[in-house]
Amino acid sequence: MADDVASLPVAAVQLVGAAIATQHDLPPALSAFIMAKLALRTDMNVVSPAAESLMRMRAFSAYSDVEFAQLEIQTQHALLKAIALDDKVLVAGAFMSRLANRLADAVL
Repeated sequence: MADDVASLPVAAVQLVGAAIATQHDLPPALSAFIMAKLALRTDMNVVSPAAESLMRMRAFSAYSDVEFAQLEIQTQHALLKAIALDDKVLVAGAFMSRLANRLADAVL
């Protein structure tokens, strides 16, 4: 996992941090480990607008069947696109997918 963090583009590091921070089912030790590795790459004490946007999308996704949540998700996506980081959300998603696969393999 440390190698995966090291290979992330710098622009995706805070986005992965946002994804980790909003994933409450991760074991606390694993979450802390990944966040510590991310902090070696960039300052994780300040939440970037892109990371906040991703966290807002995650929070509102629980209500995605309601119009206000759909509008908020669309607004946050437009923000990410405007600051040219929407492609880095895909990088963060791929990181989380690899993490989920490794956790599943570890359980089996």
